[in-house]
Amino acid sequence: MLRGSKFFSTIDLKNGYYQVAIKESDRCKTAFTSPSVLFQFRRMPFGLCNAPATFQNLMNIILKKHIGKFCYVYIDDIIIYSDSFEDHCKHLELIISTLVSAGLCINSTKSKIFCTSIKFLGHVISQNGIGTDPMKIQVITHWPPPKSKRELQQFLGLCSYYRRYFPNFSMFHLYTN
Repeated sequence: MLRGSKFFSTIDLKNGYYQVAIKESDRCKTAFTSPSVLFQFRRMPFGLCNAPATFQNLMNIILKKHIGKFCYVYIDDIIIYSDSFEDHCKHLELIISTLVSAGLCINSTKSKIFCTSIKFLGHVISQNGIGTDPMKIQVITHWPPPKSKRELQQFLGLCSYYRRYFPNFSMFHLYTN
């Protein structure tokens, strides 16, 4: 469980989708042409409709033994959580060695290790649990007042990511229909 954990690390994979090879027989599905040349991707590009699900499935397979025990994965973002520094060192070593064994490259500039509070997927995670990211809340609180129904819908769309923190958030959508 994340709640109660004292140490957190996030690992971001370098060029996530491009690390996934496409079978030669499937490359034709990614083909596009210029006036004189046919191109096909050898690696999974961004923009394919099934790319996120394919990559998530790959990560679930690679980290299957660890997910829910001391890590969670969302596409190319991984969070590792532990109760003690010693456990966190072991968990980091396990995750990193598993990723390297699978041939995946880590983006060290976007990864953070040994934190007591960490931002992950728009939330702040600490020993106290999961909360909102103050920077995201600042964007919401400084948003200009909506002047039309469309602007109200856009604002509610922005806020809906944090709907779990707003009691009766769904009631606001009643007024936009």
